[in-house]
Amino acid sequence: MTVEPIIIDTDPGVDDVLAILFLLLSKEVHIKAITLTHGNTELHHIKRNAVTLLHVMQKHRAFVNSPLPFQELPVLAVGSELPLKSKNIYATYFHGKDGLGDVYHQGKYTAPPDWESQIIHQSSHDQEVAFPTTTTTTTIGDEEDENSKNDRPSNQTTRAFQTTERDGADEILYQLKQAPPLTISILAVGPLTNIALAYQRDPITLSRAKRILIMGGAVDAPGNVTPLAEFNFRADPDAANIVLSASKGFQPTPEGYRDRVDLITNGKQTPIHIVLLPLKGKNQFDFYSKFSIYL
Repeated sequence: MTVEPIIIDTDPGVDDVLAILFLLLSKEVHIKAITLTHGNTELHHIKRNAVTLLHVMQKHRAFVNSPLPFQELPVLAVGSELPLKSKNIYATYFHGKDGLGDVYHQGKYTAPPDWESQIIHQSSHDQEVAFPTTTTTTTIGDEEDENSKNDRPSNQTTRAFQTTERDGADEILYQLKQAPPLTISILAVGPLTNIALAYQRDPITLSRAKRILIMGGAVDAPGNVTPLAEFNFRADPDAANIVLSASKGFQPTPEGYRDRVDLITNGKQTPIHIVLLPLKGKNQFDFYSKFSIYL
C-alpha cells in the first residue's frame, strides 16, 4: 500500500478536527506536520484545539492499545495570526468562540492544563510533547480480576506531537526540503496565509510540493459568507490570489511532470499543481469524504 506524506495547514474548528482525526487514524497518509493559521477563531483557541486534539488521539491509542502507524510524530507549528493585508474575520457564529462549539466555555471538555507551555519548543532532545498514561485498578474482594492487572498505573509515557521553533510557513518549507521532490502533498483546509508566506519566502522550495489540495472558493455556487465569497478565501483574499497564481503554466500531463522534475532538479521554480475543492451547493460538505480520491 502506498502511503502519502502530507502537511495539513488548518484552523481547527469542528469540521477540520473531524478531518484530522480521520487522517490520524488512516494508514494511507503520513502526517508530517500540522501548521496552524488564523481562521475559524482566534489563533489562541486554534492552538488549544490542536493540542487537545492530538492528546485525545494519543489517549485513544493507549486505550485500544493501538501503536502509532508511524514512528515519527507530526510536528505542530504555529503559523500566522493575521491575514496578509486584510482584517481578521472569524466563523465563531458557526464554530463557537472556541472553535469547537464552545465545549470549553460550557464545561463539556477540558484542555490539558499545560497546553500553552506544551506547544513551546524547548530543545532538540526534548521536542516530543508527552503526557503520562494514568489508569485505575478495579478489585473484587482482595483479588484483582484479570483485566485490572493490565490496567495498573505505569510509568509509560505516550507522545502527542513534536514541537518546533519554526513558524507555520517555515515548517512547510523545511518539510519540503527534507523530502524528495514531488512527494509531499499539502492539504489546506483554512485560510491560505501560511502557504502564501512560504511562497513569498521561497517559491522554489514550495514548488517541490507534489500538489496543494485547497478547500476554498465558490466557483459554481454562492459563497457562504457573502453572495460571492467562501470563508477560507474571504479570510485572506490576498493569500488566495498568491497561491492560486503559483499554478500558472501547470501541465497535468506526463511531459509536464517530467518538466517539473527537471526544473526542481536544476534548482528552478516550477508551476505548482493546485487541486481546488470549492463549495458546490448542497454538496459543499462532501469535501472530506472525497478527499481520499485525490491522494
